[in-house]
Amino acid sequence: MKKIFVTILITGCFLSACSFKAFDREPRTLTVSSIPGIVQDEQKLNATYSYLLYQFHDQRGEDEKAQKALAQTLQYDSESNSLRLQLATDLLERGLYASAREELFKLRDKSDEAKKIFIRVLIREGSLSEARAELDKWLLKYPKDEEFYTLRVRIEIEDKNLELAQKIVKNFLKEIPDSSQAYLLRGSLMQVESKDKLAMTDYKKSLELDSQNVTAAAHLAVLQDMVGLKDEALQTYSWLAELTDNPEFHKRLGLLYMEKLDSRRAIAALEAYSIHQPKDYQNMARLAALYIQMKDYEQAEFKLSHLIVNQPKNDTVRYYYSTALFEQNKKDLALNEIRKINKESAFYPERLSMELSCLWDLGQEEKSKALAHSTALELLAKKKKTDEPLYSVLYSFLSQKKMKALAQQVLEKGLEIFPKNSNLRYVRALSFDEEGKWKEALAMGRSLLKEDSGNPALQNLVGYILADKGIDLKESERLIEAALKNKPDDPYVLDSKAWLKYKQNHLEEALSLLETCHKLKPDEPVIMIHLADILAKKGRIQDAIGWYDKAIKKGIDAVHERIRVQESLARYQIANDRKISCSSGGLCSSK
Repeated sequence: MKKIFVTILITGCFLSACSFKAFDREPRTLTVSSIPGIVQDEQKLNATYSYLLYQFHDQRGEDEKAQKALAQTLQYDSESNSLRLQLATDLLERGLYASAREELFKLRDKSDEAKKIFIRVLIREGSLSEARAELDKWLLKYPKDEEFYTLRVRIEIEDKNLELAQKIVKNFLKEIPDSSQAYLLRGSLMQVESKDKLAMTDYKKSLELDSQNVTAAAHLAVLQDMVGLKDEALQTYSWLAELTDNPEFHKRLGLLYMEKLDSRRAIAALEAYSIHQPKDYQNMARLAALYIQMKDYEQAEFKLSHLIVNQPKNDTVRYYYSTALFEQNKKDLALNEIRKINKESAFYPERLSMELSCLWDLGQEEKSKALAHSTALELLAKKKKTDEPLYSVLYSFLSQKKMKALAQQVLEKGLEIFPKNSNLRYVRALSFDEEGKWKEALAMGRSLLKEDSGNPALQNLVGYILADKGIDLKESERLIEAALKNKPDDPYVLDSKAWLKYKQNHLEEALSLLETCHKLKPDEPVIMIHLADILAKKGRIQDAIGWYDKAIKKGIDAVHERIRVQESLARYQIANDRKISCSSGGLCSSK
């Protein structure tokens, strides 16, 4: 292609230089050297071609090829200062300081930009004394050059001469009082001295003078974040991300939203970051966890499917990938994935829990029971500290599947080995409550709350018992409302609130809450029992009978509660010797 261009250029020059009469003369052989100016034109053409090659390789990140093309450009156009400056900048960015210095030494008297890059090279390679001398010389000549001042201050900060740096900044402000850069530098010095309020004031002044000063805004955002001004930091990072589309600002914005438990905005910010950094697997994992939290299991599966290809031995990824499949009812795929986690893994308890559930849901109940039974016997036969989570997993499964005796043995063994374990003690408190030993459950729940006062599960347990027994309804309300702040859509916490309202005789509010609970957890017998109790108190006996009957058919774990419901059902059926129609628009499950 290059030869064609040269031919066209030669032909054009030849035709323009000759008259038509020339064609009447004897033709002569045409060569490049025989035509004045053609050699020079070809050199420029080659230089342009090489420079285009440099840009092409540079954009593709092919550094060695780009550098080679730029060097070739300079061979063809050795007098080009702009190209030499480009080469020097390129060498500086690649850390080739000696080569960059050699190129810039020739240019520093010809270009202010070359002077500045030359000084940057000196700073980068640690020649601070030489850089300082150069800057002092240039500042005498250019006393109002902001960049020379900035470099001069940077040298003193790097050399830890903070007092001198402050003097230079003071002089900077004296020479250029409306300099945004000067206030940025002073703010940086204030921050180094831990004068955070003064630093923020300077950063804001810097932005006031130049609303597009991204560096000042970034310094301000970081400082706001550090001192705990999270809302202000969010605003600043949000502005920076929108203005620059810099991936790091999107990332920091996402992490701040995660801290504030705003999953929706966190996802938006981290997805924006992932556009620029698609191979940041840690970010991909964050997004997957957020999608699982938001119950968007399809998106979580998509993220995790990429992660698992790149991190096939990462059990955390494997577990969450299995969870995403499980929640989408892809139980066979989930079972296949979760089984890839071996028994030595820290995630083995999670594997066991999901494996048991998958087998059961896939219709392999006997295999599920056999696995739970053999694991429980193996656990009871040994004493191993790392097995602590297995006790909770096995107790939960065994008690749900009516294997009560073995479940109790597992729990007692776990507490024998880990008497201070809060999770096992919590499970024991629940089992006390189920056994009708509410005083023991309340005592253990309160003891655990002293250790972990913000735990919503403990708040709900203690709050419910207090309401159910009518001991302290104010304390019950405080605890249940605290639990709801952390788990606003949890059907069990909402059920506790409904039961509290029932005890306070706010029946309509209680009924409304229970209708919501039933939609969230339609197969939960406890919710059905509470619906029946409230409907009975409202005089809707036939509706209450229907819900009691449905709860019994679903299965009531607590023996004392099952006896109470059976007695209530029998009493209402005897009293209700005639059919009572369901109330118009009300809940009715008597069919």
